Amino acid sequence: MSQTSLSVSINDFQKRFQENIQQEFNQLKKPNILIIGRAGVGKSSLINAIFGSDVARVGAGKPVTLSYKCYSSPDVLVNIYDSAGWEGGAEGEQKFLKDTENFLNQRQTANLEDRIHIVWYLVDAPGARFTDFDARIVRNSLKDIPVLFILSKSDIADENQIDSLKNVIDESNIPNQVGIIEVAASPMMKRGKLTCEPYGLDEVVCKTLEILPDLLRRAFIAAQQVNLSEKDKETRDIIIAATTAAFWIGFSPIPFSDTPVLLAGQVGLVARIAVIYGFKPVQVVTSFVGGIVGGVSTAVIGLLLADFLKFIPGVGTSLGSLVDGTIGAILTAALGFSFRALFREIVKSNIKGEQVQYTEEWMQSFLQKRFQQEWDRLLKNKKLDKKLDDYEPLDE
Repeated sequence: MSQTSLSVSINDFQKRFQENIQQEFNQLKKPNILIIGRAGVGKSSLINAIFGSDVARVGAGKPVTLSYKCYSSPDVLVNIYDSAGWEGGAEGEQKFLKDTENFLNQRQTANLEDRIHIVWYLVDAPGARFTDFDARIVRNSLKDIPVLFILSKSDIADENQIDSLKNVIDESNIPNQVGIIEVAASPMMKRGKLTCEPYGLDEVVCKTLEILPDLLRRAFIAAQQVNLSEKDKETRDIIIAATTAAFWIGFSPIPFSDTPVLLAGQVGLVARIAVIYGFKPVQVVTSFVGGIVGGVSTAVIGLLLADFLKFIPGVGTSLGSLVDGTIGAILTAALGFSFRALFREIVKSNIKGEQVQYTEEWMQSFLQKRFQQEWDRLLKNKKLDKKLDDYEPLDE
C-alpha cells in the first residue's frame, strides 16, 4: 500500500468514525426520568453526580409546566424532568398536586418514548419527614409509574433518622414503590476534606436499569457516569456479537490486499463502544480516535495479519491471500477489546476525579500495545470458531 493510499485510508477512517459516532448517538432512545422532592433536598447534586456536571446546566432547564422543567439536549442521552419545591400549606400542596397530574397526563401517550419511565423521589434524610402529602402524590398521582425513593444527604443523618424514615415509607403501603436507597451525592466538607466518599449512586443506577424497558437501557448506561461495570458488560456483549458476525461473514472471504475494507467495517463497532462509555460526538477525544482507528488499523493490524498469514497453508495462492472468518473474528475482537480498554481507562480517571490529559500520542501507543497483547491471546484461544463468552480480555 502506497503512502498516498495510506493517508487516504486514515482520512477515510476518521470521517467514517465521526459519522458513525453521531449515528450511534442519534439512534439511542432516551429514558425519561422524573425527579421529585422539596426545595433544597439535593436534586441537582444527584443529577450532576450521576450524569455529569453539565447536565443540570443545559439550557438551565426548559419550563414544561409551572412546577416542572426539563433538562434535555442532543448531547445528553437522558431526559430529566425536575420538580420545583412546592410551598407548604394546603393551598401550595394542592397546587403542586394538580400541576403534577396535568404534567403526567401530557406524558401518557401510546408512544413509549413520551412516557415517564421511572420516578426518583427524594426525601431529605436528616429531616426524617415523609408526610401524608408525599404518600398521596406517590400513591395517587404517580400510581402507574415505578417510584424509587432516594434518601438524600444520608451522610449527615443518624441511623435512627434513616430507620425511622424507611419504616414510615414502608408502612405507607405504596404498591408502585421499587426500593429505598440511602444516598450521599455530595458529602459535606470538613476542614477542606470530604467527611466520606459519595455513596448510593451505583445502587440508584442498578435499580433504575432493572426498571427501564430494554429499548432504553443502553442510552441510560451510556449517560450515567458512576457505574463502570454496567458499561463493561454492555460493551462486552456488543464486541461478542460483532465478533460472531465477523466470523460468519468470513465465509465469503476478501482479498488480503483489501484488509482496510474489512477494517472500515469495524469503525461502527468502535463508535458504538465509545458512545456507551459516555463519549459525545463533540468531544475532542472522539476527533482523535477517528484518526487513531485508521493509524492503528493500517500501521499495526495489517502487519499482524501478514505475520499470521505466514502460518496458513497455501499462502501466496488465492486461498492463502484471503482474510477468512477466523482472522476477521480475531481482528474484530482484538480491535474491540483494545478500544474498550482505552475508553475505560479515560472514564475511570474521570470518575476518580483525576485531571489527566490524554494526548493522541499516548492513546496511539496504548492501543498498539493493547492490540498486540489481545491479538496474541486470541490466537491462542481454542474456541475462535464459536462465541467468545468465556474469553477474558486483559482488563477483566
